[in-house]
Formats: sequence, C-alpha cells, structure tokens
Amino acid sequence: MAREVGSEQLAREAEERARRQALDESRASGQSDAAISILHNVGNVLTSVNVSANLIQSKLRALKVESVSKLAELVTQHRDDLAEFLTQDARGEKVAAFLRELSQHLLAQKAGLAEEVDSLLKNLGHLKGIVSAQQRYASRLCGVVEQTSLQQLVEHALAITGDLLAANAIDVVQRHQEIPPVALDRNRVLEILVNLVTNAGKALAECDRPDRTLTVATERNGDQGVRISISDNGVGIRTENLTRIFQQGFTTRHDGHGLGLHTSANAAKRLGGQLSCHSDGPGTGATFHLDLPARCGDRAP
Repeated sequence: MAREVGSEQLAREAEERARRQALDESRASGQSDAAISILHNVGNVLTSVNVSANLIQSKLRALKVESVSKLAELVTQHRDDLAEFLTQDARGEKVAAFLRELSQHLLAQKAGLAEEVDSLLKNLGHLKGIVSAQQRYASRLCGVVEQTSLQQLVEHALAITGDLLAANAIDVVQRHQEIPPVALDRNRVLEILVNLVTNAGKALAECDRPDRTLTVATERNGDQGVRISISDNGVGIRTENLTRIFQQGFTTRHDGHGLGLHTSANAAKRLGGQLSCHSDGPGTGATFHLDLPARCGDRAP
C-alpha cells in the first residue's frame, strides 16, 4: 500500500511539473510575441520619424538667415544716408527685390517645417500609444477604447507610411462609407493599418507596372461591425501561401522578417475581430480585410 501511495504521489508531482513547464513556456511565448510586436511596430513608425527629422534638418540648413545678417550690416553702414543708398546706389536698389525674395523663401520654409514638425509629433504620439498598449497588455489590462473616426484613422496610417508610398509613385484611392465614430482601441487598430499599408506598399514596389494603386475602403459589416479593406494591384500572393502569410516567420521577401502580418492577425483577434486576405495569384494584387466589432478592445489574454 505504501508503494502504491508513493507511486501516485510521484505521478502527481510529475504531472504538476509538466503543467508548470507548459505554463512557463506559454508565458514565455506570449512575452516573446509581445516583444516582437512592439519592436516591429516601433520600427515602422521610427522610419517615418527619421525621414521627418532629416527633412527638418535639411530645411533648417537651407534657411537664408545669414543673408538677413548681411543685410542688417549693410543697412547699418548706411544709416546716415539710407534714403540715398536705397535709391541711387546699385546695391541699395536691389534691397527691395532681395527682401521680397527672402520673405517668400522664409515663409515657404516655415510652412514646410511646420508640416514636418506636425508629422513628427503625430508619429511620436503614435509611438507613445504603442508603448502604452504593450504596457497594458503586459499588465493584463484592457486597452483604452475611445470614439474614433475610421476615415481619420486610415488617413493617419497613410500619413505615417506616406514616404514609402511617395517614393514608389503609388497612387492612393480612399473609399469611405458614411460611418459615425466607433468605439475601438485606436492605437492597436492603427498599428494593424500601418502594417497592412506598409505590406501593400512593398508589394507594389516589387512590381514593374506603371499604374501602382493602393485602395483603402471603410464600410459597415453587418449591424455590429465595421470593415477596413486595403487592396493593391501589386505582385499578388500564391494560393498555397494565403494561409501561411499570417504565420510567424513566414515571408516571401528576401529582406522580410515574417512579423508584420503575424502580429497584426494576433492583434485583430485580441480586439475581437479578424484579419483575412484574398488574392487571385501572382500578378493580380491582394486585398486584406480587417473586420472589427463596432466596439472593440483587448480581450483577456
């Protein structure tokens, strides 16, 4: 009898060790997925941040502030005969035209800098949202659900990826149904959209057709849901890969990591939605559908 009790105790202990090991492995896998997700999403946004920072630096270097200093010195030298200098001296007669040209230059540079700073601040805000979302996920708390315009969310994603689209001469078409603001975790959905637009942009960059087009559409999906569709007429996807593209590590690009679509599909599930893809094959483009409930936030992991 003692041997039987001892054997049962050992079996229970072995079972408990196996259960704890499986739990630890599951937790480690979840932490790995979270780390992969945040690094990938932060990387996407940092690309746009870097472009904006370089443009700001370039515009600042191009500012003709030295010309203002030289003009001030010239005027100071002729402060006692300024009227005569401006009307009779060959250099003075050019001052008015120079000031007009300088003012136009400075106004244009100011507008460009303001635009880039605005883009930079939006992207930094998105970075903050990504980190906050991952912190909430790590703490097993629900995401922040807020009333959001789907059209504005799409336009923000297009702004973040604008450099990629512009660099590859990609035309963007937007088609939006009239949908009132919906309650969703804005930053998580934005992460998914940035990944999808980036993926479509790269698919278009790989094709040699002149009419590269990216189409983004929003529409209702039944009574309790919405759909955001992102289509491209790029390289397309083989039929056998349609079910594999959401697997971690799977990629058809030589410089790909197989992370973006995987993390996006997982994020869609946590939001109570689904990410799906359709393509008729190579050379026919692809369409990704992000289906979400009208009110969505992270489900308990």
